[in-house]
Amino acid sequence: MLKFTRPDAPNGFENKSKQKLDQYKEAKDRGDDPDFNDSFWGEYKGNLFYAQNNKCGYCEKKITESYGDVEHYRPKSTVEVLPDDKEKWGKEQEPKNNVKGRIFENGCEKGYWWLAYSWDNYLLSCSICNQPWKRALFPIAEDREPNEDGSDFPFKSPVEGNVETPLLLNPFDETSIKFSDHLSFTEAGLIKAKEGSRHGFETIRTCGLDRPSITDARSEKAKLAYSHILKWSATTSTELDQFLANTILEFGNSENEFAGMVRIIFEEIVQEISWEEFEELYT
Repeated sequence: MLKFTRPDAPNGFENKSKQKLDQYKEAKDRGDDPDFNDSFWGEYKGNLFYAQNNKCGYCEKKITESYGDVEHYRPKSTVEVLPDDKEKWGKEQEPKNNVKGRIFENGCEKGYWWLAYSWDNYLLSCSICNQPWKRALFPIAEDREPNEDGSDFPFKSPVEGNVETPLLLNPFDETSIKFSDHLSFTEAGLIKAKEGSRHGFETIRTCGLDRPSITDARSEKAKLAYSHILKWSATTSTELDQFLANTILEFGNSENEFAGMVRIIFEEIVQEISWEEFEELYT
């Protein structure tokens, strides 16, 4: 995963967003069960497409506009949960957008409905990360408040203003959180939670980031990244040093697939400096 800079909301977005949310609230107050207008956020797919260098915010694979989804980071309609049994988390099947045996259990009846039209809740995701894997999952560090009304939903629905700690890493996160503190990659491109990180663990299982197809897609770049970074860290040749650094920088260029993985690998191998410091030294 790679951090992106969220673009400013497009002109007119705030007014349109407020209008849609007001309409939803009015219907809700009447006792209706209103639907959300998915054509609203679909209009802004292009803005996110360019902000994320036409890459999925979760797996970092290149996508086309027609196959990307405007994903709600916090789910709008309901909140689902995964069972504790790992065998029920599902496995990728051919074709690659098919997941067999993934069980989604009821969590909260209502989701974060007040964020349905919020610019800060949107990101671009590939349809595979979004639809068969993440759906309406949203793991948090705190225990959700139990529902004792005998309904089919074991937890109370989220309430606007409540403070919670998301465990799902957000590519538009503006805090100081470093993905390299929570994720690691092997030379074969296999992703793992770093040192038992809950953020890493939940991000991987929520979005299926360890599925075979994406691991295979990462493998060649992971192998090259490991090789070049290890050579760079050991070389005493000024000429070779610059050549290897330039190659590593290109691997980690934000426009390229799996740049976030390369940066994480770099910081795992070269612990003396950060990726940002490396960029400053060689650009």
